[in-house]
Amino acid sequence: MLSALIGLAALLSAQQPVGTGTGLPVSVDRIRAELARPNRLRLTSLRSAADFSIEIQERERFRALVERLDFGSPSVPGGLYAFEQRRRLGQAWSSQPLVKVDVSPAGRSMMRAVSDWKRNRAEAAAHQDVKETLEQFCAVQDCAVPAAER
Repeated sequence: MLSALIGLAALLSAQQPVGTGTGLPVSVDRIRAELARPNRLRLTSLRSAADFSIEIQERERFRALVERLDFGSPSVPGGLYAFEQRRRLGQAWSSQPLVKVDVSPAGRSMMRAVSDWKRNRAEAAAHQDVKETLEQFCAVQDCAVPAAER
């Protein structure tokens, strides 16, 4: 509000002086008097009600997850009966792998790459053989071979 008053005062002071007979509802003297007064600090009530609310749901989800976990008794892979059977066979902890990796797709990919390489090599050898045979034939029969094929 103060900046609006300052802007209005600057605008009015840049204009020619206004007489009292112009019929304007604003007096320049009144604006100057208001600008000369010290500013009064207006404090609003600090106990106003909030316009919003916050609900944290992730913490509740994490708590629900932790509550379901049982840290009291150790869980054994396959259950207690399977563990007892493996213990009697002498391999209680070593029977189940910790990591399982399937390498058959990688092996198939390598086999396919090797077979493609062999096929390409055989094709190149066949092309070379045909080219040499044609050159020998044309040398004996005296046929014209275009320069681009040589």
